[in-house]
Amino acid sequence: MTRFDRYLLRTILATSLIALAFLLAVDYIVQISVDADDLGQGNYTLAILLLQLLLVLPEKLLLYTPAAVLIGTIMGLGQLAAQNEIAVVRAAGISRLRLARAGIAFALIVGVLNIVNGETLAPQLADRSRLLRNQALGQSSDPGREQGIWLKQQNTHIHIGALNPDGSLARIRSYYSDADSITISEADRATWQAPDWQLENPRAWRTRADKTERLTAPESWQNGATPQALHALSAVKSAETLRELYTLTRFMAANGLNHQQQSLKLWQRLLTPLTTAAMVLLALPFTFGNARSGQQGTRLVTGILLGVAYYVISGVIANLALLLHWPPLLGAALPILIFTLPPLILLMRQ
Repeated sequence: MTRFDRYLLRTILATSLIALAFLLAVDYIVQISVDADDLGQGNYTLAILLLQLLLVLPEKLLLYTPAAVLIGTIMGLGQLAAQNEIAVVRAAGISRLRLARAGIAFALIVGVLNIVNGETLAPQLADRSRLLRNQALGQSSDPGREQGIWLKQQNTHIHIGALNPDGSLARIRSYYSDADSITISEADRATWQAPDWQLENPRAWRTRADKTERLTAPESWQNGATPQALHALSAVKSAETLRELYTLTRFMAANGLNHQQQSLKLWQRLLTPLTTAAMVLLALPFTFGNARSGQQGTRLVTGILLGVAYYVISGVIANLALLLHWPPLLGAALPILIFTLPPLILLMRQ
């Protein structure tokens, strides 16, 4: 890495931090105005509100870092262009694509740090923030335990009425149908004794068109699903880390459940460095050109609008991928390709 690359990195880092601070300030102002209505309810005070906002800071970094990199790259390179520093380097025979190397390296590093943050600080502190808020307002801290979930095991559909705080299951019922009958099994409670679930008060019967007969019910349920996996499935929207998403998708696939949405989210998280690099490439065409044309402000606004368009189109493509059953990797990578290839080709041609 040359001295100019390091100088370029420092400039982009400084302007990106300024952009990130601005985005976080706007978000916190909005969040405080929304949560202010809950102040005074129960034990929810201003100190708890401020502590809660501090705890969700790593989660906010995941959300705003790519946008901050986009704005910071436009601002940083625009500043260098206005000071004719880029023109001097270009006059020395260095191509624009070569100048982009430092920005892309910076984006990839930031993307990797974002993944590390998403696996460590962000989910833990966000959970603590929600727990703190719920306790202060006197609300349930884990409503997912009371929700029933469905599983599919070969030709059998299983319904679990609730997940108890101790890890046991309540009100388990399974349905198995063949050509002329339906077999129903149920139990009041199931406790985990690896590798199976032990059923309490199991019952079973077979229903035909002309009669219903009682059967001897099995005393164990052989599924292999651990209490942790079932808990993650009951609160499927709370699976955020790569490990949770990977475990959840494998478990859902093994039980015949649709896991396309979770697989898409997994690939989107894995491709975070490429998404951040796409923001840099998206910004580069707006930072080169005649620095004295008075169009730096216009370029900044146009680049920001393109960044907004990236997020909108990413959401549209993700929904299309789910609707049309595209491979999850395609749904996650297609927006990156759409917004990366044109500026990359433009830079290579110039």
